[in-house]
Amino acid sequence: MSRTETSSSGITGRTELRKTICGMCSKSCGIDLHFSEGKLVDVKGMKEHPMSKGVICGKARFAPELQYSPDRLTRPLLRKGDSFVPVTWDDALDLVAEKLTGLNAGFGPEALAVYLGNSVGLRDAKRLAMRFCDAFGTPNYSSVDALCHWSRTMATDMTVGGYPVPDELNSRCILVIGTNPLDSNVPEHHDIMTLIVIDPRKTPLAKKADVYVPLRPQTDCALLLGMLYVIISEELYDRAFVEKWTVGFDRLKEHVKAYDPERMSRITDVPV
Repeated sequence: MSRTETSSSGITGRTELRKTICGMCSKSCGIDLHFSEGKLVDVKGMKEHPMSKGVICGKARFAPELQYSPDRLTRPLLRKGDSFVPVTWDDALDLVAEKLTGLNAGFGPEALAVYLGNSVGLRDAKRLAMRFCDAFGTPNYSSVDALCHWSRTMATDMTVGGYPVPDELNSRCILVIGTNPLDSNVPEHHDIMTLIVIDPRKTPLAKKADVYVPLRPQTDCALLLGMLYVIISEELYDRAFVEKWTVGFDRLKEHVKAYDPERMSRITDVPV
């Protein structure tokens, strides 16, 4: 719930503090919005927020620059030759409706494909786009999520029946591969006893790691297969858990025999 506090200053004039959450990703970190004369001037982490505890990433921190950027698109633009000219919303919508109607009449609804980027602040954009596709009659919808998030979600759904949320606060060891939560999902790095980071680039998180493993770019899977080889061959896994809760482990065990550490080391540049 947002709350507004008002104070006055002889230098800055009327100022406001509004407490809310950041909507630019699913973390929903608590943020304090600072306004001066009705203009957003600063964003800070809300220290009393139970999850983010005052920590925010660059997306929220630089929101004022995004809000007031001279390059921000705030009205429709129509191409005229090599440039764009502003048009009214009514004219823009009429033109889009005319083009879509002609496309549907001439080629059918499936001639339209909709590709959506990662919306910032409007989480329902994807649902609205899918509803539009349904209304138009096209099944051809895709988004940037198809390359990362949804494929990961589908894999976990098919493997364990859902999308598990890691229990970072109670973990004794966390392995981070190819991601830098200090830049985008800051709270994930809190309260870690042992941190292992695998990344070609020495990220800010890698610099804080207990163990940092640099590797050749695009060889993550080779490294993981080599790790599976060692875990299985040296029986470092929970045998009782595997026997009770997994299916196809024998096939996995047979599959990783081809990925011995020496071979994977030549691929990844990670020494054995």
